[in-house]
Amino acid sequence: MAITRKPATERKLPTSTPSVGHNKPPEAIWEEYDSQYEEFRTSAQKWLDFGDLEDKEAADAAAAFAKQIKAKMSQLEKARREITDPLNKQVKDVNEKFKGPKEKFDRLAKRLLDKINDYLKLERQRIAGGRGSSLAASQ
Repeated sequence: MAITRKPATERKLPTSTPSVGHNKPPEAIWEEYDSQYEEFRTSAQKWLDFGDLEDKEAADAAAAFAKQIKAKMSQLEKARREITDPLNKQVKDVNEKFKGPKEKFDRLAKRLLDKINDYLKLERQRIAGGRGSSLAASQ
């Protein structure tokens, strides 16, 4: 029995660095960030309870911790984008495929509605003209 392989154009090359959560479902990624958040929240609360920063050493330490929080936020955003970017691209591709036919149907419907509106306009004029002549005859 011969082994068949997909052509090279249909195969994905392996990547050397797995993406964030490469083998975890999204729930596991969220749970990981939630548990990390709790650690950061506990440390942040200590800073918030510390009181005023009264010297450069304390200010530098607080700034370093704030930098860690920002770095974690960047990691979180990157993980989110790794999940959502491919989905958003799929939505964009689907919308693009339907755009042409939708525009054609829109133009067709508009042309038909224009004809209907032309008829209704003429019919209103005819009815108004009939009232005007019957009004003149009654006077």
